[in-house]
Formats: sequence, C-alpha cells, structure tokens
Amino acid sequence: MFIAESTLKTAVTRLGVSRGRPRLGDYLIFRRALVRTLNPKTPSNGALASAPVEAAWQTTRPGLVRTGTRSAPFVHAVEEFAACVPGDERATWQRQPYFIPFGAPRATGSGYKTKKFPSNGSDNTAGNWQTQPFTPVRLELSTSPREWEIVSGSSDEVETFFLFPASRELAQKPRLLDVACWWLRFFEFADQPTEEDVAKRFIDDLDLPHTEVVAMFEPVGGDDVLELREMMANPVTYLPPAPGGRVSPPRTSPPVMLSEDGPAVPPPEAMIEVIDYVEAQGFVFEPWQIAAYITALRTKPLVILAGISGTGKTKLPRLVADATGSPLSVLPVQPSWTDSSDVIGFERLSGAFSPGRLLQAAAAAEEDAEHEHILLLDEMNIARVEYYLAEVLSTIEERRLENGAVVSSPLAPHASPGEDGREWGGVRLPPNLGLVGSVNMDETTFGFSRKVLDRSFVIEFATVELGVVGDKSAEVREPHPWPVQWWRSPSLTLAGHPDRADSVVRDCIGALSTINEHLAIAQLQVGYRVRDEVAMFCLHAQPYVELFVTRDEEPVDPLDLAITMKVLPRIQGGGPTIRRVLAKLSEWATTGTPAFPMSAARIDIMQQRLDENGYASYWL
Repeated sequence: MFIAESTLKTAVTRLGVSRGRPRLGDYLIFRRALVRTLNPKTPSNGALASAPVEAAWQTTRPGLVRTGTRSAPFVHAVEEFAACVPGDERATWQRQPYFIPFGAPRATGSGYKTKKFPSNGSDNTAGNWQTQPFTPVRLELSTSPREWEIVSGSSDEVETFFLFPASRELAQKPRLLDVACWWLRFFEFADQPTEEDVAKRFIDDLDLPHTEVVAMFEPVGGDDVLELREMMANPVTYLPPAPGGRVSPPRTSPPVMLSEDGPAVPPPEAMIEVIDYVEAQGFVFEPWQIAAYITALRTKPLVILAGISGTGKTKLPRLVADATGSPLSVLPVQPSWTDSSDVIGFERLSGAFSPGRLLQAAAAAEEDAEHEHILLLDEMNIARVEYYLAEVLSTIEERRLENGAVVSSPLAPHASPGEDGREWGGVRLPPNLGLVGSVNMDETTFGFSRKVLDRSFVIEFATVELGVVGDKSAEVREPHPWPVQWWRSPSLTLAGHPDRADSVVRDCIGALSTINEHLAIAQLQVGYRVRDEVAMFCLHAQPYVELFVTRDEEPVDPLDLAITMKVLPRIQGGGPTIRRVLAKLSEWATTGTPAFPMSAARIDIMQQRLDENGYASYWL
C-alpha cells in the first residue's frame, strides 16, 4: 500500500502555503544525512532504487555531516527528501528533478530545484546561515570537504528560524502529518498504518528532537486524513506545474542547434551551457545575473551593468560573448566627451569623414550578419551618456520592421566619404549589434537621465560575497556558438508580440498599474515604452525561469527583477512627496500578493538614504 494521490496533493498544497520557510527542507536534509552517516544501513524511504549499504564517510569527530557530491550519506539524504520521482524512474522525468514543498506557491520556481541541487543547494544555503544569531547547522572550520555540526536551539529560536512570522495569510505551521506523507511518498507499507504511525516513522527516520517537532509542526489532529492505495501515486498528479508550464531540460544534453526549421529562440539547454561555461572559468556570478543579462539584451539592444568596481561588470559580457561565439569589442569612454564625434565620427578639415568606434562596430556587424556583435562601453558614465550617445538613443527608438527585418535610420546620414572612399552615411544600427555599458556609481561619475533609463535595462552588481571563491578546475564542454536568430526578439513592441495575450503580460500590467498609482504622487509614472519592455522581458524569461535563481537555488522573480531594472532607478529626490512614494511602494512590495522582495530590499535602501542624507536615489 502507498499513500494516495489525494492525500499527497493536499499535503503538498498545505505545506506550500504554510509558515514553513524553504530552508526547513534544507535542514531536514541535514538531519537525514546525519542519520545515514551514523548508520549506513538505514533503510531507504522508497526514494532510492534500493536500500543501499555504503560505508559512512569518516569525519573529524562523530556527529558531523559531510556535504558535497562525494558524500554518499548527504547525496542520499537529498534524494530521499527532495527527489521528484523514485530512483528507478529518474530517467523518464524531464522536469527539474528536485522539489522542496515548503513555501513553494510563493516562489517563482514553484519549489523545483535543478540537477545541481545536491552540489550547490542545501550546502550553500547552510553556508549563508553562519552569519545569523542562531545557526541550526554550524560549519566546522578548516575541513575539506566541508563538515557540519547540527546545533540544538530553543523552541523560540527554532520557530523563528524555520517559520515565517504568523499573520492572517500565514497562520498555520506546517502539519506534521503533511510533511510525514511527503517523506514517505514513495514508501510501500506492508500494513495499514495510522496517522500517528506515519508521523512517528518520519520523526524516527530523521531523528528529530521533541522540542523541534513541537516548535516547527502542527501535531497530528482529528481533521488529518490518511488514505492509501495499492498503486504508487504519480508525482505529476500531486506536484505543481513546472515553472512557466514548461519542461526543464537535463543539464547534460547538448543544445539543439538552429536548422532551417529549428527554434528561433535559444533552448534552455543553451542558456544552461553558458552558465556552466562562465562558472567553469572560475568567476562567481549568480545564475539569475547571467540569465537576466542575456534576456535583457535579447529584449533591448542597450544594457547597463552597474555596481562597485571589481564585481565582474566588464567580465560578464566577455564571458557570455566567448560562450556564444559573439565578437566583442571595447570602447573606453573618456571624461572629455561632450558630443557624439568620438563614437559616431566627425569630418576632418580635409572634408573626409573619420568614423567613430561605434559607427565602425555597426558597420562590422552589418557586414557579418550571421553573428551577434557586442560593443562594450567601458566606464560608460564617466561622461554624460545623453551627450555622446544622443543619436544612438534616438535611433534605438526609431527602429521598425520592414518585410520582417529590423531596420533603423542611418547613424550619420550627412557623413561624407572617408579618406579611403568608404561611404559612412548609410551605416545603420543593425539588429545584431548589442550595446553594453559598465558603470561605477560614485562621486566621480554622472547619473543617468530618464531618457537613458527608459531606453535601457539596468542590472546592478551590488552584492559581494568575498568568501565565495570560483573553481576554475571544473570541466565543461566547449560551448556551441549561438545562431544570430537566438538573440532576436519576435517583436519591437508588445502590440506585435505573438504572446501578448499571455497571463504573464497581464501580471506585468497589473503590477505596473498599481505602481503608477503610487508614482503619480510625484509625476513619475511609467509609460507605454516601459510597459512593453517589462512585459517582453518577462515573456522572454519564461522558458528559463528555473535559471532565475541564486546560487542557493532561491528563485528570483523576473517581474520583480524587471521592476528594479526599469522602474526604481527613475525615483530620486527629496522631500515629503518622494517619502510618500517610497512608503507606498514599500508597503505594496512587502505585503502584496505576490510580494516583490528584490524591489522591497532596494526601496528600503532608498528610504535609508532619504533619512540619512535627505535625498533618495537608486544609485550609491
């Protein structure tokens, strides 16, 4: 007998909307790994193909958990708690292979985790716990692979750490029977168990202390119902849909290259390959940063990478260009630029036209239409962008479709021939040229006007984790070059986009409409251009939602990210009006359904700057 589909569906649903934080699942994995370390012959809960017997890894002292993919107790604990299907069915499962039920409906990724979860999921998550007042698992120093000690806490410490605060929306702790049913979802019972039997089996299998059980779970009660059936329930029937309603590919399969009838957008495998390539070069980026950079560049040909020096703003475009086979050139911006002569060109005293570097890059891209070209404007805001890039900003907005091709006005329509006789007056902004600017926001640089912000995506590299060191020793397959079609957006505007009726667009419009109500106080509302670009960014992100995650597998909502890129940089100033705007937006981002944690965090920083300096700004 197996736990019935109806019972499992109810359990997964209730766990997903309970007060349980996703980190509770990571902790339970550690608990099970400790049990398996102390007793390698521990029977499986049904998630593994068989009940394996492996030698316990030797640790520096008893009672520690060793993590990493070479630690059999830890990997088996991950499989037992988070695997979507039992081991003998793993080859047929095409979605993300792991699932954490706690808080799943509140997360963009719906609780799903990628194949890298055993290597960079619970282990990395626990690493981030070390700075908090109460640490349920403590990292042993100077051990490689890493070893952890499970630490006992008081009931209040345990509840505060693993559960969201009680509220009207989140009133109930996770039910003990629900999580026990999830734990035993693949287990075959020889006899008819009671609800108490199932709960006790879960507690014993993870060796959970009574104080933690009471602090973290609602006890088995009279309204708990356990149903069993003769057949194991199909996970498809009780798990939520895969993120974006799409099937997640395995990371090991090569990307599908474009043929005459092939895909016009990069398949998820290709994006995964780029992320793996960047990681293998020893550089530390969040997966969502790489996915957002590519998605933004596919949506708009101007992307700004902002942040403090040394965070990889210039390196990321180079690495992605290498991984996708896209030629990249660098244009160092000079503080003396006050017009477009250095980027577009100028006429010499002889009458011959001297082309600027940007015009030359545009000509090179026009001549090589089979590849995406990238021009990196290094230290972009060391001069005023709206001065030296004025013609380009206008040309970006004047692009249009003619016979299915993106065309623009000439960048230098009145240019005379060059000294070599080459005609420069007809060079346009080609669709296969992307402009990427790296900027440092400090007292020596200029801010951005709304004209610039409205015509670009701004991705900030603000978080620095000095304790995270890349691993250049990792092996990775040589990446496949991307066909130029994979970089194209199906439309320049939302009105012409084939997916404009998608529910994602409705969600974007709903969020922006609410934001506009709050921005109207200061006459800072966004217009149709921003609406279109936010909606198209979110549409283009949908096939890759599983990649919009942190290194700890925490999901990053593309809409939340788009709001921070396209809306919040517009807000700056002082006085009571800006204070009211930020207060309204903070309340909306924090308490709304859904909430927008990335936007809320940035708004909080802006409010702090307003309180301390009398001036609110998105930038440092």
